[in-house]
Amino acid sequence: PGERYASFQDVLEDLRIYQDAGQGFPLVSLEPGETLFAEGEEGDHAYIVMSGRIAIVKETGEGVRTLAELGPGEIFGELAILSRQPRTAAARALEPTTVRQLDRASVEQEMAKVPPWVAGMVTTLAQRFIDLNDQLAKGKEADA
Repeated sequence: PGERYASFQDVLEDLRIYQDAGQGFPLVSLEPGETLFAEGEEGDHAYIVMSGRIAIVKETGEGVRTLAELGPGEIFGELAILSRQPRTAAARALEPTTVRQLDRASVEQEMAKVPPWVAGMVTTLAQRFIDLNDQLAKGKEADA
């Protein structure tokens, strides 16, 4: 009962907020082959693919290795924000692509709304993914 809406107007307002969520973040358009960010750069933004495709690539001793190909609705670049470490890979457009750019302050503002143990868990997972990416890249170089 305490979590119910006081009026239908409140329901409509919540629906408007939900529908507009993320709409205030700028769109970035990329041409095929264009690099959005480079490995090693400081990461102040995460991105959501709106259209097109993005390749996440990493330099190895054997050349450039594609770690992932991402399409509409997929999020990338979040590890640099969550870990406060440099980018672990580069992002390049595979075709004409549009992404929505989420800034660090907004992501951190949303993270502040979750219980501290959840935020800690997310940060720990981000660091584990970074460590795993590094191990996989080194392992692939050793196998070659």
